[in-house]
Amino acid sequence: MYDEAITYFNQLSKNLGNECVRHGFSSRPRVYSVATCAEGLGSTTFSLNFATALGKLGQRVVLVDASTTKEGFSKYVPLQKKKSIADVLSGCYTVSEIVQPGPRNVSILPGTWGLEKISDYEKTSAGKLLQTFHEMPCSTHTIIIDLGDVQGGLFPTLWTEADASLLLTTCDDDAVLGTYHIIKKHCDKSHGRKLHTIFNKTDHATQAKDAYVRLARSTQRFLGISPQFDGDIPFDPFVEAACKAGDLVVERAPRSDASKSIVSIAKKMMAKPIAVETPQVQASGSPLPDTSPSFKFSNEMVERRAA
Repeated sequence: MYDEAITYFNQLSKNLGNECVRHGFSSRPRVYSVATCAEGLGSTTFSLNFATALGKLGQRVVLVDASTTKEGFSKYVPLQKKKSIADVLSGCYTVSEIVQPGPRNVSILPGTWGLEKISDYEKTSAGKLLQTFHEMPCSTHTIIIDLGDVQGGLFPTLWTEADASLLLTTCDDDAVLGTYHIIKKHCDKSHGRKLHTIFNKTDHATQAKDAYVRLARSTQRFLGISPQFDGDIPFDPFVEAACKAGDLVVERAPRSDASKSIVSIAKKMMAKPIAVETPQVQASGSPLPDTSPSFKFSNEMVERRAA
């Protein structure tokens, strides 16, 4: 009887795990990376507002400052200049030991405070950092990594290995061209399905879609990559007013056009399943043995539960 119970529970957990993967659900946090092609396009402001919007929607978020901007998130959130992402990369501390409280359900992993630079760390450090994120407790729903305009050091790994890569740009020709060059340098066809574009400071939605069409036509024609369009954030005086006040527009002016757009993007990203690899198949046509993690029940566990 116990053997049958063990077999049943193990098969049930495996089936549930397969269904979660098939429908895009995961027991680990989703990891989003945010990047721009040049400084001043708004990655820090967007990342903070995006994280806060997710927090207002009930998500528990860890926001990571991996950009080169020294001021970083501290312009908008009072952060103590103590430990930083550098201490996590060096292996001295864990993420949970470093994070500081932010707005709503957001915790913040501060960027480097001193002379040390994110670009000083190698690709292996980025891989370990991502592994740390993946192993965080399921109480954390989302991790957002603000890469800014950094394109060396940790960038390639944190950019391509995230569950979704968000490219923030504007409709300006130079910005669109710069965004194309990031895609050309750091993306391949397999990465295209989790590549998302967001257009900032737009005059109207049509302008954003026209800029996206120009970008998508070029990436599809020359690179074979089709990034997704996930919306635009209109030019809004409330954003500038919030920035000058050291505040976030989604908190200061939640009914503004920019706030509504950011919340809309947050909802859209929440609804998207995590991209998973297509299952490999043996030469005979049958699937390879399932190696997905599943819960294992021992005789001792079943007996303890029965007692």
